Amino acid sequence: MAHYFQISNKYFIVKNHYFFWIKKVYLLKDIREIVYDQQVRQPNALRIITKDFDNSRFLAGTLRDKHWLEMMTVLRNKKIKVRNESI
Repeated sequence: MAHYFQISNKYFIVKNHYFFWIKKVYLLKDIREIVYDQQVRQPNALRIITKDFDNSRFLAGTLRDKHWLEMMTVLRNKKIKVRNESI
C-alpha cells in the first residue's frame, strides 16, 4: 500500500517506501493507458496497462488526491491516456 511514482522524460518508475530495493520501470512509449481505480475498502491504486496488454496494479495509500491529480496532468502532457475511476 506504500507505493510512490516518479516520472522522467522516458520512464515511469514505481517504488515502495518499505521495500526500497524493489522498483519497476516502464518506458513511457510502452504504456498504453494508466487507470486510477479503487476497490472496496482499499486505498487508491494505479493500474498500468502496457501496449502488449500486460497490466500491473499498485496500491498507493500514502498519496493525497491533489498528488494524483497533478500526476494525471503530467501524464496527459506526455500523451499518455489516463482514466480516473476513483478520485
